[in-house]
Amino acid sequence: AEVEATFQSAAEALTRGAPGAAAAALAPLANRARAQGYDEVEASALGMLAQALVMAGDPEQAREPTARALELARGMGDPNAIAHFEALTAQLADDGEAAKRAVSEAQLVARVAEAIDAAGEAMAADAYDAVIAQLDPLVAETHAAGVEDAEASVRATLAQACLLMGQREAAQAHAERALAIARKAGDLEAIDAFVQLLAMTTGWRAPADPEA
Repeated sequence: AEVEATFQSAAEALTRGAPGAAAAALAPLANRARAQGYDEVEASALGMLAQALVMAGDPEQAREPTARALELARGMGDPNAIAHFEALTAQLADDGEAAKRAVSEAQLVARVAEAIDAAGEAMAADAYDAVIAQLDPLVAETHAAGVEDAEASVRATLAQACLLMGQREAAQAHAERALAIARKAGDLEAIDAFVQLLAMTTGWRAPADPEA
């Protein structure tokens, strides 16, 4: 329970952009896990610690915990962990800039997920203005970062809020962009959902089932 709480606390710190707090929690956890022989816990803690160090602008310091995490992953024979830490090692070799971008994008995706959850609660309370105020800035941020999946999710939620407010043109614009992103990615499930959303924004309604 203590280990899970530490990981949760560190993840929350990374999400809110506080890498120092995350590192302060993860370094002792990694040391304790190493002393006790808990390789999986140590590898996970070191991986998150490396992310925190990159976010803090210190990719050089991130290389050592990443190398140790990769060593542990290979020892455990975990192909997913090996691939993850090999990729992080390669990113750090590129003067850390790629690693910084990757962590920054992951942080942005996490913030988007939280904002969309909050938007769902706001819409349930008919607080559509709050949804738009919260999500509008994320459209530009996700677009600028090139995190298109997150941009599509934000725009789809905004389309719903705008539609419920009677702002049909704005809703249509968001739905069209979300659909374009889904088509580019070849995400069939998202394409289907956004086609339906777009149809709602243009006023189309499916005919009633005569057998219903």
